[in-house]
Amino acid sequence: MSLHHYRSRSRLLAAVVAALLVASPTAPAIASELDGVNPEVSQSDASRTGAAEENSGAPSSGPEQTPAETPHAEPEPTHEPTPNSETQKPGPVEPVPAPEPAPSPAHKSESGGLTNQEAPASQAALEPGVYTVTANPYVAGSDAPIGVNVYLSDSGFPPVRPQKNNATLRVGLDGSMEVDVPFNQEIFTLQSLSDGKDVSIKSTARGGKLAWGNNEPDPAYPDRITSVTAQLANASGEYTFGKATEYAVILLAEKHWDIHLSVDLAHAQRHSTEEFVQDYVDSKTGAKVRVSARANDPLIPALREASLRVSTPSADHDAVQRTLQREFVGNPRFASWKLSLESTGETLLTNKNIGMAVQLPTTAANTSVLRVTDSTAVALDSSSPAENVVAFTSEGLGNFAVVDNDSARRWSHRKDFESPHHTTMTYRSTGEAEWNYPGLDYESLDAVGALHSYLGVEESPARLGEARRLLSLQGSNWEVSAYTFGFDLSYEGVPFANVAKHQAWEGALGGMLSSLSGTVPVRDEKDHVYLVKGTVGSGLQSVERINSRFENGRAEFAIVNTDADPDSASAKIQVPLWNAATGKDRDIDTPQTPETEIAYVVVAREALTRIDAPHAAPGLVYTGKNQTGVPDGDGYALSVKPSAVNAGSYVARATLKTGYSWADGSTAPVDIRWEIAPATLEARYPGESMAPNGVPRLEVKTTGFVNGETPSTAAAYVAPKVHGPERITAGGSYKLAPSGGSAANYRFTYHEGTLSVGHSIDPNSWKPGTYRITANLFVPAAQNDILGRTAFMTNPKNPLAPEGSAQYGIPLDPVRDNATLTVSPNGKRSLTVDLPNPAFTLIEFGKPSAGVSVTGVERGNTPVGPHSGGRITRAVIGIEGATSTATFTQSRVFAVPLSLDKTWNLSLEIDYASAKRVSDDTEVKVPGGAQTSPAPKPGVQPGPAGGTTPRPAHTSGPRPGLEKQPTRLTAGTYTVSANIWFSKSVTGLPLDPHITNGGFPPKDPVTNNAKLTVDSEGNGAVTVPIAIQSRIMTVRSLTGGGVISTAGGNALNSVTVDLGKIDPTVQTITRSMEASVTIGDLAFSIGGPIFKGSREHTWPASFEVAIAGVPTSGGGIVPEFLQAKLDGTPSADEAKLLKALEAAKKANASSREADNGGGLARPESPARAGKTEMPRTGAVVASAGALLALALAGVLLMLRRRARNDAHQAPADHAATG
Repeated sequence: MSLHHYRSRSRLLAAVVAALLVASPTAPAIASELDGVNPEVSQSDASRTGAAEENSGAPSSGPEQTPAETPHAEPEPTHEPTPNSETQKPGPVEPVPAPEPAPSPAHKSESGGLTNQEAPASQAALEPGVYTVTANPYVAGSDAPIGVNVYLSDSGFPPVRPQKNNATLRVGLDGSMEVDVPFNQEIFTLQSLSDGKDVSIKSTARGGKLAWGNNEPDPAYPDRITSVTAQLANASGEYTFGKATEYAVILLAEKHWDIHLSVDLAHAQRHSTEEFVQDYVDSKTGAKVRVSARANDPLIPALREASLRVSTPSADHDAVQRTLQREFVGNPRFASWKLSLESTGETLLTNKNIGMAVQLPTTAANTSVLRVTDSTAVALDSSSPAENVVAFTSEGLGNFAVVDNDSARRWSHRKDFESPHHTTMTYRSTGEAEWNYPGLDYESLDAVGALHSYLGVEESPARLGEARRLLSLQGSNWEVSAYTFGFDLSYEGVPFANVAKHQAWEGALGGMLSSLSGTVPVRDEKDHVYLVKGTVGSGLQSVERINSRFENGRAEFAIVNTDADPDSASAKIQVPLWNAATGKDRDIDTPQTPETEIAYVVVAREALTRIDAPHAAPGLVYTGKNQTGVPDGDGYALSVKPSAVNAGSYVARATLKTGYSWADGSTAPVDIRWEIAPATLEARYPGESMAPNGVPRLEVKTTGFVNGETPSTAAAYVAPKVHGPERITAGGSYKLAPSGGSAANYRFTYHEGTLSVGHSIDPNSWKPGTYRITANLFVPAAQNDILGRTAFMTNPKNPLAPEGSAQYGIPLDPVRDNATLTVSPNGKRSLTVDLPNPAFTLIEFGKPSAGVSVTGVERGNTPVGPHSGGRITRAVIGIEGATSTATFTQSRVFAVPLSLDKTWNLSLEIDYASAKRVSDDTEVKVPGGAQTSPAPKPGVQPGPAGGTTPRPAHTSGPRPGLEKQPTRLTAGTYTVSANIWFSKSVTGLPLDPHITNGGFPPKDPVTNNAKLTVDSEGNGAVTVPIAIQSRIMTVRSLTGGGVISTAGGNALNSVTVDLGKIDPTVQTITRSMEASVTIGDLAFSIGGPIFKGSREHTWPASFEVAIAGVPTSGGGIVPEFLQAKLDGTPSADEAKLLKALEAAKKANASSREADNGGGLARPESPARAGKTEMPRTGAVVASAGALLALALAGVLLMLRRRARNDAHQAPADHAATG
């Protein structure tokens, strides 16, 4: 031993003894004696060290203790370093006493009645025991968004009901109170909770679910706190926890509301002390468990039905082994057991009031039992009531290890340290190493706080750069974090020590006497742990990988292994680690030199690519189409709502992909708020002129709709209105503007117009002549059960006109200066008005109201639908007096777009104020057309649109022509006729809309529009175009009926249908399907009321494909009843006929080969649907078909002859055998 070491050890021994006795009345005398023994300790030294701040922790020793460190802040590099202090972890909870010896396995005993006793209100009056109480955690109404208390114990919603008798209170012998608080809320969920002033948390349980509803679950909140065991500091009954975090699912946001706790101690109900006792035995292994519970325990019903489940080795054997390796010097021999009680298929989770007495078989003579939970082992008191049996008590079941004590030594002492940086260090010892260095027993060292640590983070850019450079030599680019692990020998708690207050632990570790281990925080298994070493002057020069194990966000590794050679450098690696942690050289008073050795523990992972978080797209305005609010980009994925159609505010979530981080180094998902502003609608009153005795229309013209939307199709649209003046005066003028109105995706701006009132006019005073005047004939909106809006026969707009042309549109507006008024010399007035509208066609005027009469009409020459007489295109109406409005009741109108006859009451309005004299002519040309129209013939409907044909009658009967039965269709691709349509009985329309028809109206089937593909086995599939115009409807989906694929995405343009094995004897194949459609603008404008105001519909659809004319193959088959006759030996005649039949087959096959080679029957040639003639083939095929028919006829004739011969022969045969 060196002189320096000897003196240090002597000083330490003297100082420790003094420190242990300093509290004694004789301490000064003892100190003086020690000063005499060690003259190097001066009085000034003693006073200086005695005044030093004490940071040592409480003593810790024994295998049952698991101390933890209460860290100090990491010292600044420029200041004197301060060691981390530590505090002791609580030891194991006192086990429940073992019940009486168990009866025989077949016997079960349990206690009787359950009684509750109401306890006094005050804590002082609550005797030790277990109580049922009312306990409600809540958020005060002043914080809660619903304005009243939110009770987190209430599972309902809204959670405004406090619960009763829902918690268990335990009162200890010392008067301490502990309550189990339930948190049942799945919407206002509790995520974290901390101690309050008068309430502290003993334990929490997590799990449960969150009520996400229609929201996308957030992976950041996989569970919630379901219960908390809290220690109550007083009997006030009202408590407030410390900092809390809630996640309100309904708000999709974290909150930090205060959590209060109300406990009704006044009505606590004490449990009876009578006990439930039951034994459980596993006959296979011999394991036994006796369970005891206090009466009234809520688990008793489940315990009565429970059974014992045992597995050995435990399913968690490997995890148990890793935990034992931390508790023992070597690798002990042990048996792992997993015990559980199961009821109705679920594992029972017992509480602290349930006693467990366990007996397990063992072959070891000297055993100890440890309960292993979450990588922690707790030694249990055990005994051997019989040979090869170990008995112990436990507060619960789970994993147990029965260890052979003779196989390995258990560590006698353990010291744990923890830092604010989430690093830990653990020193383990057998109790012998400390005598070697520093020369005293562990208990004394621990008593004066000599065991300390320096745990910190190295932030020097130079050191981090050196570590990164060393790692880069192994390939890749790395992100590194460097940590310091200084194991320190502290003299802070030794008042008479005259040595450096802190020193590196210079004694060798390992040698099966001690070990040093640590943990560092890691993200996942991709983080690796390294030891980097060097000197202060040269920097970090070497790197080596440390074996580590990832668990619960930390990597555990050995700093000095248990079996390290005490003479090796690895047994003293703690010295350069201490130097790096403190910035000193071996002791706190010695500065570093260029030769000072240093070492760090480095966590490294391949560097993440840093990217900028996405930003919201600015200035988005509603367009009626999907818009991206947050753009896609490299390195992240978007979720929640990155795009939308409707105006509003949205949130998109950007989640990083593997290998990326945000620009600031963070990796958490980012929420980006974005919005789509409403589009602007211009609501304009165009103004109008009116007669003094008229009624203003006050119509509003609204423009600015996007994506083809109209007032009838825009979501939640309510039209603005113009309110007329209270009084209208002849010759007056009024400025009027629209107001009101609303829409889901629009906002309004308003523009005024002028209402001009004409001067009083007396048509009776007009001079004879001809006047240009405004007159409109229309069906009022109240009468129009097709549009639901006013439609003008005097307006030429036509929805059937080419889209974009001047004539295209719906006749919703009145026209001006469109009629003539002729005044005769005798004062008689005749109104001549044109009716140009070809969509809402007038077939016959109804009964006119008083003051008007129809004197003549002119009709068009073209039939309109079933009306052969044509429509009225001009009318002459007699006017009496000053009549300006009239009604024609029960007028007959034919709506061409829907091929629908209607009977409406039409209105006529004449604007006398618009009259302008144009000539002196008083002659009225009255047309001679018939004023009445013959009723349409029953069953007569408009002819088909160009390019279409009426659908043939559905049939699945045999093809006409030859009576042969072909086996299958010839393989190839063919043009066929296929149609898909909706029944008018389903849609409410007056016609069957065909989605395969591109015309208007799409009421007829089409031909030669689809492609049929037949394979070599006769299986077919047909691809059918969806041709209906989008202004009529858009097909969103087609399902059922053999649909195997569609094209066009959300606006189908074709569908492919699997026809399976096609029966070649049928002409058509029909199926039933289901289609989802969106009604187009034109159809919705025309038939809005029919669609009940909704554009989206799902209807059953009919499908039909005609396959008549598609070539067949196989040469025909013989029916089964005939095939039976062919099984005998043929006669000479029969042989000739059969030979002819075979030749016919060969000829048919040869003709098909010739056709395929010569192009006579190309598969692409269209087959005419609904026709019965043969496909276009060559003469050879026709001849072969005829030959086949003749041969088959011959066979039939031959078989009939054989049948007659057999009939005559039968009696003779019978007589011969009889």
